[in-house]
Amino acid sequence: MVVGRRAAVLSGYGEPARIRDIQTDTLRDREILVRMAGVGICHTDLTAAAGRIPFPLPAVLGHEGSGVVESIGPGVDSLRPGDHVVLSFAACRNCRNCTGGHPAYCADFAALNYSGYRPDGSTTLRSGAEDVHGG
Repeated sequence: MVVGRRAAVLSGYGEPARIRDIQTDTLRDREILVRMAGVGICHTDLTAAAGRIPFPLPAVLGHEGSGVVESIGPGVDSLRPGDHVVLSFAACRNCRNCTGGHPAYCADFAALNYSGYRPDGSTTLRSGAEDVHGG
């Protein structure tokens, strides 16, 4: 099910993000949809917005925040709609570093956090006919 939302979308490096209507894709394995209540902007977000980290545009940047789970995809067994969550970086949870308790050193960290795509190359967001990158 595709759901309509509004988000701050960066369309050009060094430009301000603009609020745009977007749609979220149908949730896939191990994905959740969170209604954001609070967000943070970190150095990584500012660096990507300035174009110093190659991140595809247009994009919804950010990985730090909090909110409420609205829905869950298949394979999610530890969260339910209505749960309050805090968001950070993505990690595979399967590599040696993740299983050893060091997810910040995940072998797939860059691909999961800096590509703007799912592992299969699709995006989770759209604005009309245009892909919007992010997580």
